[in-house]
Amino acid sequence: MTASDISQKLHIDKGKTLTTKGSKYLIIRAIGLGKNNVVYYALGIEGLRKGMFVAIKIQYNLEGKRVKRFFREVSFLRQHQHLYTVKYYDEGYYQVTNKRYPFVVISYLPYTLEDYIINFEMSFEKKLCFACQMASVLCWLKRLNTLHRDIKPLNILTDGENAVLGDFGLIKNLNKERLLISEWDDGEAEDILDISDTIPRFYRTPELVRFAKKEDILRIESDTFQMGLVYGRLFTGKNPLQPSKMKLDDLNISFSEVDEYNVEYRIVKRLNCLIRKMLNMDYNIRATPEYVLQEMMEVYKIYAVYP
Repeated sequence: MTASDISQKLHIDKGKTLTTKGSKYLIIRAIGLGKNNVVYYALGIEGLRKGMFVAIKIQYNLEGKRVKRFFREVSFLRQHQHLYTVKYYDEGYYQVTNKRYPFVVISYLPYTLEDYIINFEMSFEKKLCFACQMASVLCWLKRLNTLHRDIKPLNILTDGENAVLGDFGLIKNLNKERLLISEWDDGEAEDILDISDTIPRFYRTPELVRFAKKEDILRIESDTFQMGLVYGRLFTGKNPLQPSKMKLDDLNISFSEVDEYNVEYRIVKRLNCLIRKMLNMDYNIRATPEYVLQEMMEVYKIYAVYP
């Protein structure tokens, strides 16, 4: 099913307007499609966001647990803001016949990090900048004791200058939801075993796999592993996690070391060492978010400030 198919189902065409309590938005075009929602590029034409270009995510899958995740994401974005996460602006409902589709209005950025890696030649300094920004988000999530669970280049957005983390649909606050083996919510056990979208196939972690197998609880260290995979993709062009047939297969990591022309060996060595520590299979000795941020800042300073 394409974004066009969903738009027809929702009766949303270019020029359609969506209204919230205090604002109105003009739909320009569809820019993204997931298994549960469709995203539109839109212009605020009335209210606080008048003249602003925004993204509107409409939840078209109205199955109970999917809607619950959508509202969990919206609630999180409404309550928590970081400089390098997508910004919450507004929310509302769009009604078609007897169905009400919830939507959220968020900040718009034109590219995913995956798009940017494939289509643009990034300088080493730009890669370091993006990595520092994501390390800052990683520390922030840890302070909130919240697990993202879906950190991957497709969920990191950029305008070419800054990178921001998006798609918080799978978040878990571990203060409230320190799930034990017997405490599965939202039908996640069935989801995972059916190879659904609760584990990103190419950005799995040891902790997510063990959780899916009911062998352990969710752990905050999982996000650092995912970010390590993202760093591998960002700096080498390759995802260190090798493809597998099933999401519950054991992880096979093959890290192609960073090799940047005209970059000092000590910088490259330090970066390679950091990524390896982030990808340690043992969460007890894996690099912490605080360590990742400190190391990325040091590497950036050595490269950009103290050559």
